[in-house]
Amino acid sequence: MRRQGSTLDIVQALYDKLQQVPDIVNAFERCDGTASAVWLDWLTQTSAQLKQFGFAESSAVAGIKADMLAKIAEKQNRKEKIAAMLATINPAQTIVLALYTPLNEKVENVHTFLTQVINQINEAGILHYDSSTDFSEFINTLYIRLKKNEQLSGSINNAVSNIGQVDVLRLLAEVTYPIL
Repeated sequence: MRRQGSTLDIVQALYDKLQQVPDIVNAFERCDGTASAVWLDWLTQTSAQLKQFGFAESSAVAGIKADMLAKIAEKQNRKEKIAAMLATINPAQTIVLALYTPLNEKVENVHTFLTQVINQINEAGILHYDSSTDFSEFINTLYIRLKKNEQLSGSINNAVSNIGQVDVLRLLAEVTYPIL
């Protein structure tokens, strides 16, 4: 199945999930009584989010949760149950990281390319924004100009195929706004 939604939004959501893992590990280390529930919730939410984005890896995360639940059901003492939960953290976060890394790389490549192009246009003195013009309209016009440019059209088309037109427009706005 193909991923669904904005690449920028997916990358941010995956990043946010990855950023939660250190706090969860620290909660286990502190023997925080809520750590187990927080980890189960992370697995549930992550699986649901991956499913929403159209990633088949949602079933792998759900499978990790199922394995963990089975292992903790058969364990007798609290330490064994915690150990069974801790054993699932690395495989689960590895799945999310494996999705995040290539998508983030695509976003970063497009961001770098657009930053270079906008900086060159600005240095050449041909980036003109009239504050009476709607910013979205300005970005759309700039995008069309870049797409029609003989030297840039291939790179712009490549950027669109990598992350989608809406996300290219969002990044174009992000790199252009501070310059104006």
